[in-house]
Amino acid sequence: MKPKLLAYRFGLTRTGAQLIRGASSILLSIPFLKRHGESKFPFYVCVTVDTEAGYVAKDQERIWQHRAPKAYQGFTAGIDHWLQLAEKNKVPLTFLLSTHCFSAPPESLSKINKLLKKVVKDHELGLHMHQNSDNALQDKLKKPLSKAGARYYSTDDQIEMLSASKQLIADNLGPDAAKEVKSFRWGVWSLSTESVSALEKTGFNLDSSAVPGIKGHTSDDMAYDWTKVKTHDPWYMSRTDYQDTKSQDSSILQIPVATFDFLGMKHANPAWGELLIPVFDQYMRQANRSKKPFVFVVLSHSCEANYENGWPTPIVETMDAFIKHAKQNGAQFLTLQEAGKKWI
Repeated sequence: MKPKLLAYRFGLTRTGAQLIRGASSILLSIPFLKRHGESKFPFYVCVTVDTEAGYVAKDQERIWQHRAPKAYQGFTAGIDHWLQLAEKNKVPLTFLLSTHCFSAPPESLSKINKLLKKVVKDHELGLHMHQNSDNALQDKLKKPLSKAGARYYSTDDQIEMLSASKQLIADNLGPDAAKEVKSFRWGVWSLSTESVSALEKTGFNLDSSAVPGIKGHTSDDMAYDWTKVKTHDPWYMSRTDYQDTKSQDSSILQIPVATFDFLGMKHANPAWGELLIPVFDQYMRQANRSKKPFVFVVLSHSCEANYENGWPTPIVETMDAFIKHAKQNGAQFLTLQEAGKKWI
C-alpha cells in the first residue's frame, strides 16, 4: 500500500492524530527557513484550491482527475464545500481551475458554471493546467495532449494551451471573468522554463507551482524538480531558468507553496490533517518578516473535500480548524493576487 495512503488513514484515527501532534515538535522541520530580525510585517495566508475532477475513496485514497475524468463531483460538490467553508469563516480563497469542467454533461455543467460565477464574484479564479486529462481543452484544440509535464511542450505549445483555456473560461463565464484570470499553477508542480515566457505572453502575472527543495515523479511524464530553489519567499521568475531566483528578469511573480520535512520525507501539501497547524506555527515563528510580509500558501484540491457520493470529507473540518487557529494567531487571509500586490 502507498505510504501516503497509509499516512492519510493513520492520521484520521484518534491514536494517529495524537502521535502526529506529539511528534511534530521533534520530527517536523522547514528547510531554508531561518528567522532574521523582528517580525514587523504581516503574515499572509493564501488557501489555494486546485479545482479538478475526482473524489476521495472510502479508504481515503485520492482518486485524481486523470483516473476518473467523469467524476465531475470534484467540481460540483467539491467547489460547493469549499465555498461553504469560506462563507462560514469569512475568508477569500483562490480557485485554480482545470478547464476539464467544461466538458461536463449539461446538468453538471450548469451547476459548475453557477458555482464558478460565485467564485468570480467573491473569490479569485485562476488556471490549473492538467492538459493530459482535460477533455474540454483537447476538444478546443482538436488534438490529444498526452504528456502531463510542462517540459514536454514548447513555448508556442504552451501559449496555445493557455490561450485556449482562457477562451474556454470566456465561453462559459464571460470575457470579463477570463480577463481576470492571472494566477496559474501547473499540475503536479511541473512548470518549465518555457512556461515563464508563455505565461507573460498570455496575460498572467503570477505563478504558484514552486515547491522549494522538492522533486518527484522522476521516471515518468509527471516529473517535477524544484531542488535548486532554496527560499520560501516570492521572487520574479527568470526567462532562462525557471529555478533561478536571482535574475528576476520576467514579470511573473512566483509565490511558492509551503513545504516541509516530516519523518524524513519531503512534503509539498501542508493541508494534511494534524500537520497543517504545526507547519503553520513553525512558519509563523521563523519566517523573515523584518522587511516584507510573508506569504504562506496552503494547497488543497476541490475533490479532496468530497467523497464519491458528494458528501464532505475530513479535510473540511481540518481546514475549518486551521482557519480559526490562524486567525487567532494574527494571520491575514488573502487571495494570491491580493498577496502578490501586498508583497510587491
